[in-house]
Formats: sequence, structure tokens, C-alpha cells
Amino acid sequence: MRSQVTEVAKKLKAFGEVYVRDGVVKVVTDEDRLKDLILYMLQSLNARLATTVGVDTRVLTHNYRVIHIFSIDDLKIYVLVELKVPKERPAVRSITPLIPGADWSEREVRDLLGIEFKGHPTKEYLIRRPKLWLEHAYPLRKDYPHSKKVLVPSPQYDIEPTKGFSVAIGPYHPALHEPEHFELVVDGERICGICGFTHSVAYTQAVESALGIDPPERAKYIRSILLEIERVHSHLLWFGVLFHVLGFDTGFMNVWRIREPVMELAELLTGNRKTYGVNKVGGVRRDIDESKVKKVKEVVNRVRKEFTELIDKFLNLSEVIERTKGVGVLEVSDAKKLCVVGPTARASSIDIDTRRDHPYAAYPNAEFKVPVSDGCDVYSRALVRRDEILESLSIIEQLVSDLPKTPLSVEEVPFKELSEGVGATEAPRGENVHYVITGRSRKLFRWRVRAPSYANIPSLLYMLRGQHLADAPAIIASIDPCFSCTDRVLVINLRYGTKRYVTLRKLRSLGE
Repeated sequence: MRSQVTEVAKKLKAFGEVYVRDGVVKVVTDEDRLKDLILYMLQSLNARLATTVGVDTRVLTHNYRVIHIFSIDDLKIYVLVELKVPKERPAVRSITPLIPGADWSEREVRDLLGIEFKGHPTKEYLIRRPKLWLEHAYPLRKDYPHSKKVLVPSPQYDIEPTKGFSVAIGPYHPALHEPEHFELVVDGERICGICGFTHSVAYTQAVESALGIDPPERAKYIRSILLEIERVHSHLLWFGVLFHVLGFDTGFMNVWRIREPVMELAELLTGNRKTYGVNKVGGVRRDIDESKVKKVKEVVNRVRKEFTELIDKFLNLSEVIERTKGVGVLEVSDAKKLCVVGPTARASSIDIDTRRDHPYAAYPNAEFKVPVSDGCDVYSRALVRRDEILESLSIIEQLVSDLPKTPLSVEEVPFKELSEGVGATEAPRGENVHYVITGRSRKLFRWRVRAPSYANIPSLLYMLRGQHLADAPAIIASIDPCFSCTDRVLVINLRYGTKRYVTLRKLRSLGE
């Protein structure tokens, strides 16, 4: 791999200053060479965009930075394309005309940092609303007064008038059976409650990369085992949801019955059915002893047996096939230009998987296949997840049978100021990217999270176009959207510095 990194670095020197660290290549370029660099990476290196990050580095270098993070999956390399942006009237060239999948990330940087992207095809805001936000309120700028507490309603968009009727779907919550509204104050995962462990692994790996820490092998194995348990229960949950929205509640109840032992196994290993407080920078907090290894194997065998006995019978039902085959199609070309990830990508013939393409934790020591389908529809997304469940069970079985006898974590965690790191995992929904820059006093200077739903949701525009209204729930569910992973919610009121609550009625009126 080292020779491949060196070779890529040599090729990219024509486009700017090149740095290599921990297997990641960084190119510091300028606007004049940006387009040629992007085209070269797309056409010659078969790169794809993972995400875009904006950073306010004025206190360090008197400018802003925009960093486009690319993955060259064939070579198992991440490439960071960095541009320095002037602090006065910050603006930089947009890459969205070349890569439509950059749309959301660039608009988020514009909304939260005030960096304009010249040539971006839309002026619409992703987060900001001009009538509700003060003109120069940019929450990710370092001089933003975060002591001011404010609340901004969710952004509303003016929908272009079309022939026909407008039908609203949502908002609703599966826990409510009547139109009720509650506000609950809870402690829990800050990003996602379903795939929280994959986020914590991505975060710890990003920090470990920045600090030059290599966790012990046993910690890596435990991380991978829990990641695959999370993938199995998440995919089983997804099958239940799919069958439910299709009106096939027998399938829903049986799949969730199969899922229950997986949840109990998670609780046995971590103390919680879902929110695993296991990871820490440099390793893990909990071990898996021999008695638990035996239980893991028992659950794996049971789930594999029950799942394989039922899933193909369910997927081969004529009613399921009619509602999923040829429905919600995402063509290969559209999937590529939108930079979709995970089962959404693999069901459209895009053979990518972070576990294989950027091996982390214990995955280099596990044998597994990456399921890919060419159907491009809801049914293909189901087939990919079906096969992934079986592969995950196999990975768990392999790793618990070969746990290395090493410590659970490093003894000391050294700290390096102003060091950057990238951590990526294959969440159940797809590639999950965390980017960090360390600051001073053992704190972070910048932390950027790009969850897979953030990359996949824009593809719904293509999947839903021309489809029957009755198929919309299944199409939307087919990408397994996680809106908590996608939320960009900010509270701003610089004028008064007061905290206030917005009622559901008020929020609804803002959209009228």
C-alpha cells in the first residue's frame, strides 16, 4: 500500500503541494488548478467524493480552508484536496458542476461558514433562512458568540408549481398511534441511536489517526465484532420496516422476532441493547471472555438458521416482488454522480465497501464477500442487505474464534496539537466519514461528520420521480434514511440572546 500512496502522491504533485501522512494524501491546490485536478482524479484515478469540509483557520493562518475528501477505493487511499480561502469575502470555485454529489456539502459550508462557492448551480439555502437568520450569523466561525441561545425553525423550501396535487407525507413518529405531541429531555447518542457504535468507531479512528495511535489487536477485534452485531440488527430492523410499509406484517413480526436475540447479545457484551459505551481513544473499555464467546456462537447459529429459513420465502412472494421490482430505480450513472454509498450504491452495481476498500479494525483478518446487485431498485436493495446479514454473521463467527491475547487499550494517549485525521467505517447504511483537527488543551479544533444518509437522501429525487404515490413509503425506506444522522439543527438569536420554544403549530404555520 505504501508504494501505491507514493505513486499517487507523485502524480498529484502537478496540481499543488503534496503531503502524505498515515496513508492519507493531501494536495494543497488553488482555484486555477482545481478543475483539472478534480477531472484527473475522477477520470484517471477513479476517485469518488466522500464529503466536503469547511474550516475557519483565521486564528492560525489568517484564512479559511475548504477540504474535499476523496476516496480512491481501488487503491485503498483517501485524498484530501485543500484550498485556502481568503478571509475577506471568502469564496472558492464550486465542484458541484463536476460532481453533483458535492451539492449538499458545499451548501452546508456556505450556510455555516459564509464561504461562497462560485459557479454552484443553485442559490437555495440548505440550512439558513434569510428571514429568520441574521445576515452575518455563521455558527462555525470561531468568533461566533455561542453563549447566545436561540432557536431557528427547520428550513422550508418554495416548491416550484407543477400540474397536479401536492401531497404531504409526515411528519409522524412510529411510536405514536394518534396525533399527539411530546417533548422529552433524554440522555443518549448525540448523532444516531441505531448506528451509534459505527460513529464512535469512526470518531476514535479519526482521533487515533491524528495522534498517531495504533490500538491493540484485541480492541480492534472487539470493535469489528460489535460493528457487525450492529449491522445485523440494523438490517433486520430494516427488513421489518420494509415488510410493514408493504402491508406484510407477518414478515415484519417474524423478522423482528429473529432480531431479538441479537439485541440481547448486544446487551450481554456491552451492558446496553443499543447505546454501546465501549469505545475510547486508544482501545475499548469492555472485554469478551470465553463464556461470552460461547454465547455469541450460539446466537450466530440460531439467527443464521432462522433467517435463511424465512427470508427467501418472504422475498419470493408475488406481492413483495410486485411492490419492489422495478420500483424506485436508481440508474448506475445517477448513483455514481450523486456519490451514494452503502447498500444503495451496491444495489446499483457500484462495488464499494469501506471494510474492504479502506480496511480498519480487524477486517484485514476476516474473509467476506461484498454483495452487489445490478437491479437498481427496491428489490435489489433488499437482496444486498439479505446477503450482508449472512456475511456479517460469518465475520462475527471468525473473529470471536480468534481473539488475540493483547491488552484492551494503549497505556498512554499522547496529544498532538493541530493534527488532522480521517476515520471511516462502513455503517449499515454505508460509508461513514469523520474528519478531525486537534486543537489545544486536548480539545478538538474541528470535527466534521458525514453520515451515509447525508450522501444517500438526495438520490430519492431520482428514485421517486414518476412512481406511484403508494410506492413512496417503500422507496424512501429502501435507502434506510436516518434523519438524526442527517440533521443540521442550530439555535440562533444574536439580537436578544434568549431561549424560546417553538410550538408544533408555529412550525407548521411557517410552511403554509
